[in-house]
Amino acid sequence: MKLKTLRIFTAVYEEKSITGAARRLGLTQPQVSLAVRELEAEWSVRLTEPDGRGIRITEAGRQLYRGAQPIVSMCAALEAGMRSLNEGGSLRIGSSISIGTCMLPQLVQRFEQAQPGVSVYVMINSAELIEQAVLDGRLDFALIEGAAHSARLEVEPYLDDELALICGPGHLLAAESSLTVEQLRTARLLLRERNSATRAMAEAFLNSCGVPVLPAWESTDTTALINAAAMGLGVAILPLRFVQPHIDRGEVIRLNLPGAQLRRTYNIIYLKNRYLSHAAARFLHLVDAQERTRFG
Repeated sequence: MKLKTLRIFTAVYEEKSITGAARRLGLTQPQVSLAVRELEAEWSVRLTEPDGRGIRITEAGRQLYRGAQPIVSMCAALEAGMRSLNEGGSLRIGSSISIGTCMLPQLVQRFEQAQPGVSVYVMINSAELIEQAVLDGRLDFALIEGAAHSARLEVEPYLDDELALICGPGHLLAAESSLTVEQLRTARLLLRERNSATRAMAEAFLNSCGVPVLPAWESTDTTALINAAAMGLGVAILPLRFVQPHIDRGEVIRLNLPGAQLRRTYNIIYLKNRYLSHAAARFLHLVDAQERTRFG
């Protein structure tokens, strides 16, 4: 079994397409098909099957991918790391939406100023999709809110945070010195989209209070929810680090609900046993050395 054929098959698996894998790797379709047939002949199994105009991965193919993907990813990272000894190298960073909005731009700017020879690629999406991109080897590491869900990932806490309940200055609840669960139960809720880490924590909090999770607004855009709250359209539950500038400017009011447990941790995630390139190590050192102090 050759590393090259494993690399080709992992691309076929991730693209779910011979054509897509060929395009991604800069190969011809016959070259990709030949690599898959070589693996099938070696193990006397079918890895893919025709499925309409595309292909379907068999159970044997899925099992091969689970074993091959960490190997291919580790070798790619090792190659990138060795190249970076003599040249700038590259870095692929992921983050969940809130971190990508309020923290990551500053971190990347500082890193690029310190390491101008490194090419930086950034992916910002829901924590669920970012975690999968790390597992697939498409990202070197990621910064996410909350916990990771795969045992294949190394998880390192780097920052504490909490969620805040906010409303506009003209909202009926804005003048309350403290909020009651009954008042929260009757409020219109402005929440992040389902499957986001912020939404998951907000739902857990609301469920613990016996408050139905029936949002009037759902959005992937935190700014849209802040603006809606500022205009008195409801109560938003969002990361304090993101909304603090708006609180300081008086655009929104932070509500106090005694006993509310809304603290959480931001984590760095990457594949276990993965070789981290010099560029990745330098970026993580920046996070550890500077951002804990800046945002802590």
